[in-house]
Amino acid sequence: LSLRIHREIKTIRHVLTALSVSLAVPALVVVVLCANQTSKKYSALITLLVVSVFTDVVLNLVWDPLMLLPALCILREQPAIPLPGGPNDYYELYTLLVALNAPAFGEGFLERHQVCTAFMI
Repeated sequence: LSLRIHREIKTIRHVLTALSVSLAVPALVVVVLCANQTSKKYSALITLLVVSVFTDVVLNLVWDPLMLLPALCILREQPAIPLPGGPNDYYELYTLLVALNAPAFGEGFLERHQVCTAFMI
């Protein structure tokens, strides 16, 4: 029973990753075609879309950690894209990608709340 549930959860994760990528492509097209391409908001939106989708792909298709909640087990379990490297390498890459999302979210928050600071000039 537990192996069947584990397989189903893994299948659901792969389906959601494919859905994430397929929804990000039209969103990226809309941002590129409709936004003012000289604004900082344009670059922040593109950065956020690309890094977020890449984070999903790395987590679910390249790293494919064994999900033992509440903490992730540092174990690579038959990834769909079997790039060479250990699980610790992909954990560090995933952590880096999550950290790269923070500036884009912060810039969006500051612009939304119209905070005027030195780095937005």
